[in-house]
Amino acid sequence: LEVRAAAFGVVLVAFECALFFGMVVGLMLSLKTALMWSVGLQILNVVSQAFMLPESFPEEKRRPLETASLVPVKGLAILRRNSDLTRLTCVFMLSSFVGGGVAQVSTSYFQKHLAWDKQANYISTILAQVSVLIWVGGALQPISRWQGEVGLLLVAQSVSAAWALAAFFVTSVFEVCVLQAILAGAKALAFPATAALKGSMVDEAEQGHLQGAVQTVKSIAELVGPATFGFMFNAFESADGGGD
Repeated sequence: LEVRAAAFGVVLVAFECALFFGMVVGLMLSLKTALMWSVGLQILNVVSQAFMLPESFPEEKRRPLETASLVPVKGLAILRRNSDLTRLTCVFMLSSFVGGGVAQVSTSYFQKHLAWDKQANYISTILAQVSVLIWVGGALQPISRWQGEVGLLLVAQSVSAAWALAAFFVTSVFEVCVLQAILAGAKALAFPATAALKGSMVDEAEQGHLQGAVQTVKSIAELVGPATFGFMFNAFESADGGGD
């Protein structure tokens, strides 16, 4: 499991590095130039995947496509395969629900009550990406060796709660940026932890099915979370007259 979590961590670091680099480069390009580069790189990406990326799933283990399996809800049944997998899915879904919701209302709150402009949002995002690189690149392996994947997940959830609690008391853009730089990255530890744990609970031939089901649940939670938290934010803001 430690190797599996570390592998997912490497993928996450690579993704965050690309995202960070893309944000920095994109800031220096016009929209037209950025779109041209985007099209060219996407074509190059598709070609490299088609001719240079080796297939990881052995051909002898593949099965013909079953049209019944294309029904969206049916594929989620794998998440109820056993009680451990179901509990882990609930934790992951709740985390995505809260994370998406808090991200939505925190931005709205900062814009309404702090001097939160486009530049502040950009700087905050950059600091969050750097924080992810530091936490995942430097802390993931030591924590997983010390406490295991469940412990790694517990650290991620605990820091997420600490971030939300601390965000409740911030009074300036500077404090938000400090909070992002210190704690935001730890929340990303949940992805390699849950991915490693889930991957160990099903057969090799079902890994793709499982990850697809997990991504579906995550997307649903991230859709419902912002809508729910946004509704509560607007309701409470209206109730107290928009005060702090």
